[in-house]
Amino acid sequence: MQLLLLRHGEATNNVTPPEEARFGEHELTARGMAQVEQFCQHYNQEDQILDQRDAQLKGLLSKVDYAYSSPMLRALQTTRIVHQNLTLPPVEFHPSLMEWGGPVELDPEDQERKVRGLNDQQLQDQFPFLRLPAPEKLSNGWWDNQPKESPEEVWARGKELLNLLRSRHQSEEVVLVVSHLWFINVLRQHVLANDFNYGWWETDFISMNNAALSICEVVAPPSYHLAWNPV
Repeated sequence: MQLLLLRHGEATNNVTPPEEARFGEHELTARGMAQVEQFCQHYNQEDQILDQRDAQLKGLLSKVDYAYSSPMLRALQTTRIVHQNLTLPPVEFHPSLMEWGGPVELDPEDQERKVRGLNDQQLQDQFPFLRLPAPEKLSNGWWDNQPKESPEEVWARGKELLNLLRSRHQSEEVVLVVSHLWFINVLRQHVLANDFNYGWWETDFISMNNAALSICEVVAPPSYHLAWNPV
């Protein structure tokens, strides 16, 4: 399986000073929407305009067999732009692709506030291309005020998700995932079969700009590389 990992475009949380409130559900900024559109436009160019590596990546993007999106608003808005501009199958809404910690909302004193996330009707209205779980699972919002995750919990979530993808998809399939910087790094750790150690993010963290794309080979030997990293 070739796993394409796309980080969402710039969102309001990416430009929010730390001394201000960090809200749980952030929308793409105008710049973030432009970043994703630029990504799509680049890979919609004729092959002869692209260099060899980008032409190969365009080929992968043109034959995505399955796509998944984080349930967080900035990722869904990114997925919508990609779905509108590139040839994608229906996209599965997958809560396990959320960012580390989920959409926990903090006030200026770092006190958590309750956040529910979009519910089934909001998701159907705004993102009709999504494959959604049963409505009753989303009636109170996909997050429904869960507590913030620990490092061990997000590590376990990443392992479980990668195992699910391996069980669902054949080695020759191309799978696109739209997610977030920290969780993409968690998936990378599992693709490379690294063991958990507290503080791994301080020594083995790959920086990705907004709307960057990474490619993972989820076969032996596994590999990871950053393929598109806009400024």
